[in-house]
Amino acid sequence: PSARCEAVCGRPALGVLALAALMLGGCAVPGFLTRASAPDTPPPAAAPAPGTKSNYKIGPPYTIGGRVYRPAVDYRYVETGTASWYGPKFHGRRTANGEIFDMNVSTAAHRTLPMPSLVRVTNLENGRVLEVRVNDRGPFAKERIIDMSRAAARRLGFERKGTARVRVEILAEESRRMAAAAGEGAVSVAVDPGAAGEGYYVQTGAFANYGNAVRQRAALAALGRFFIAPRTAKVNLYRVRIGPYADVAAADAMVRRLAANGRTGIYLATD
Repeated sequence: PSARCEAVCGRPALGVLALAALMLGGCAVPGFLTRASAPDTPPPAAAPAPGTKSNYKIGPPYTIGGRVYRPAVDYRYVETGTASWYGPKFHGRRTANGEIFDMNVSTAAHRTLPMPSLVRVTNLENGRVLEVRVNDRGPFAKERIIDMSRAAARRLGFERKGTARVRVEILAEESRRMAAAAGEGAVSVAVDPGAAGEGYYVQTGAFANYGNAVRQRAALAALGRFFIAPRTAKVNLYRVRIGPYADVAAADAMVRRLAANGRTGIYLATD
């Protein structure tokens, strides 16, 4: 279903010693500790460039490692199990729904949930919570229920450990809106703090409705690389932003550009 499956199915088998080393070493690129059979369905014909339309995908049943997975819409999904993460090996490659994987953006891979959909992941070992967008298939290692990007694993506090005990639940309302937006050909976006770091951000809107944030971000795509900051315990809104900028002058230049395009309600933020 994706480049990650190709990595399992389309390459020579690992040697016994190499496989044992992976298993004993707690490899941080999860989901490939066992050999897998070829998937029932081929991957998409081509990977879209960044900024192209987001594809809504459920997909037919597929087989990995002799186990059949049956993707389906399930807005009541809740599961507790082990989370793992994947990163450099797949950075810049296509995901199962045709997007480009960025390990520095908080996204996730799930074996059966629709893509895209939004899930809330709670690290039961430290109490951290993160909402992430599912846009890939996996993991396929035993006992693991979700694969996080490196950025997501870092925010949940298990990047160095490699795995964590988590609770995963789908956010039904937000996932329905994401499905509708993708079906309308919305520009693909990740729910993520973007280029996280110190500096000044230009914010163009804050929305309770995720779909409205997606639409504004798409409308601003020609002006720069805007992102959608996730909801937090402090701010229960989806914020459309660009940045960070190193100084006020640079941020002001973007404010002026937005104003020239008729945008209002713009302000600078440092958080």
